[in-house]
Amino acid sequence: MKSLAAKSTGRLRIVAGKWRGRWIDVPEAAARGCVRPVTTRVREAIFSALGRERIETSQGLDLFAGSGSSGLEALSRGAQHVTFVEQDGETCACLKRNISLLSAESSCCVLQQDALAYVLHAGDAKYDLIFVDPPYALRLSEDFWQRLSGFFQIEGLAVVRCHKQFPPHLPDGYTTVWQRCYGDMLVLFVCMKR
Repeated sequence: MKSLAAKSTGRLRIVAGKWRGRWIDVPEAAARGCVRPVTTRVREAIFSALGRERIETSQGLDLFAGSGSSGLEALSRGAQHVTFVEQDGETCACLKRNISLLSAESSCCVLQQDALAYVLHAGDAKYDLIFVDPPYALRLSEDFWQRLSGFFQIEGLAVVRCHKQFPPHLPDGYTTVWQRCYGDMLVLFVCMKR
């Protein structure tokens, strides 16, 4: 049986908050292009745009979590709890090690599960901050976005990363409130129209 030890190919630094300057591992899957960790520069820009008030005491969801850099950055900056969803076994082991390195187990839940299946079957979970970072080759369906819309708290926001040539086709009900390009990556903040 193949070992699911937490293998890594590099490290990322937590930008700000209680774990500022601490390092987390990048999973081995990044070397194969299966995981795209959010660089320090881009994470800093994203979280500056989000603002402290949106992050503090939030309930977060990190879909396609990879190393967990987005969710862990949110926890470092005051988020109350983050649910991480990651399907790949080795990547999930690396994520769990990162959580352990930061002694963050009490404020996390890690689900080794397909993110699409989680959204389609998770029930009535509600989140203030949702990170959606699928592989570039994966085109999320309208059904995915419709189901995800039920996960938003009243003031909830999703941070979506995708290839700039393939922005998501969001169904009616969503609005984009912020967007920036970083190289070939497009970052969008989307929420539900109220």
